[in-house]
Amino acid sequence: MKIKWREYEGYLVAILTLSVMAADCFNAMMMSPGERTYLETVYREHGLPFRYFQNILGPQLGIRLVLMGCYYWLSLYVVRLVKEVLLSGDVRLTPLLKIPLHILLVGFVVAFATNVATYFAHPHFFNYGGWRSLAILGYNEQPLTVIWFGLDRAVILILIYVVYGFVREAIITGIDKNTNHQLFRTMVVNQIALVVIIYFSLLAIFGVFDVAFSPAIVVVYLAIFPSSLVVFFFNVYLIYPTSNDEPLSLSTLLKVFAIVILSSFSIILFKLSILPGPNVGKIFVTSWIVQFAIVTPLSWLYYKQRKEKFMALRGAEETITRTSADLQLLRAQINPHFLFNALNTLYGTALRENAPNAAEGIQKLGDMMRFMLHENHQDFIALDKEIAYIDNYVSLQKLRLLENVQVTVDIDELHCGEKKISPMLLITFIENAFKHGISMTMPSWIKVELRCTHERLEFTVRNSISASKANDPEKHSSGIGLENVRQRLVLFYPNQHEMTTSVVENEYIAKLSLELR
Repeated sequence: MKIKWREYEGYLVAILTLSVMAADCFNAMMMSPGERTYLETVYREHGLPFRYFQNILGPQLGIRLVLMGCYYWLSLYVVRLVKEVLLSGDVRLTPLLKIPLHILLVGFVVAFATNVATYFAHPHFFNYGGWRSLAILGYNEQPLTVIWFGLDRAVILILIYVVYGFVREAIITGIDKNTNHQLFRTMVVNQIALVVIIYFSLLAIFGVFDVAFSPAIVVVYLAIFPSSLVVFFFNVYLIYPTSNDEPLSLSTLLKVFAIVILSSFSIILFKLSILPGPNVGKIFVTSWIVQFAIVTPLSWLYYKQRKEKFMALRGAEETITRTSADLQLLRAQINPHFLFNALNTLYGTALRENAPNAAEGIQKLGDMMRFMLHENHQDFIALDKEIAYIDNYVSLQKLRLLENVQVTVDIDELHCGEKKISPMLLITFIENAFKHGISMTMPSWIKVELRCTHERLEFTVRNSISASKANDPEKHSSGIGLENVRQRLVLFYPNQHEMTTSVVENEYIAKLSLELR
């Protein structure tokens, strides 16, 4: 499942453009003889012949198509360039130059197309009445005399959209990268985007074809309905999932009340800025009644009906996360038969050649690989086995270190008892310490501390910050990585862990605290 915000927005622009163009053609077919005579008279008074397609329909259709094409140009290309530079860290000169170049180019196309449409339509004859799309770049009574006319306003409008587009892409990228309930969040964003598209599409169609409604219907559609949608989505996706199936509890009702109040402020602003008359209080009360008496119960029924699907989706996400983590662990494994045969051969060779350190290292490596083969596939293992794996790993790493590196391991198992832990959870922090904290020339250090207190495990790894050298064997080492650790913590220790990383002067500190089982 992917986020369709971008696609839905593209559909909305296409629907709006085609609706306006259809209305233009409909108005052309339905034009009365009196209206045509009036237009001919106005153009004749200015010494110009009148041709409906050349002076009215052609400029209307042309400017609509140009604006739609420029939107897709910005959305599908320019915004992507901005995303690559700001989110991906691509600071090459070529993308940096392309962004302002394309913004200016799109601005020039919009300004020039508006100039051309103005040249044929002469909207200033009518004080731009009926030509709002051309007036947005300014009144131009001498079109094409200055081809740059309106470029400044066009660029400003384009920059506003580019900023919005970047925010959109940042949200989409954030959801895609955050694997915690990714499918669920994608579904929520898609549903909200689809509702917004439908709402504005209907609004555009009503406006384009001049559908007449009573003031009450206008207030409902433009003021009460949007705020009700806000309350509905907040209830279904944020408030009710944390209510423990108690919609009438005090905390739940207070949250609903807060959302209703906040959404109602938009109604007041809308009323004061658009609709005339002193009926703000009536709109306020009506909105409250609708949202409390209708929207809130309907949103609860919808949530209850869809709850099983939501839970199933979250369960599927957990399964995918577990499978992904297991797959990454399996990819790090080597064929055990080949490995153990090779280790036995090397171990025997080291003993015969009187190399006790090499033999010890090979033996510890064999113990580590047996751990990965026999314990790694379980969800939880005894904590003492995880600690033994850490001891073997640190001892093996020490064999290659010089005297300028100090490694301190302080493990207190006194209160750990027979607790269990998810396998390979702690070793990643130590791997990163050896990978990034060891210098072959400068003094460096690694400090590992492990304590069990009050049913919790407190684990801290500190290391000096050193730049990796080209000949550092740990520079390209692999591992499940901190991101995989975060996934497994969310999966196996939901709301039962706290993981932090920080840099204090020249020392990197990673801390993990979790509830033991």
